Amino acid sequence: MAVARAALRAACAELPAGTELQSLRRTLLGLAIDADVVLDLHCDNEALLHLYTVPTSGPRSSRSRA
Repeated sequence: MAVARAALRAACAELPAGTELQSLRRTLLGLAIDADVVLDLHCDNEALLHLYTVPTSGPRSSRSRA
């Protein structure tokens, strides 16, 4: 895991940051690399409710709908 995160940090540092938006995206990606959980929260009243998870957390993160 440490090797993968180090590679991601190196790749992130090489991303362009020529505009404020690119700089913000690069900063957010850099902060997310070491996080165990990242929540993508934004306002959109037309978006579908969704959750990204890994297969091993499936039993804890899903609910059966009867």
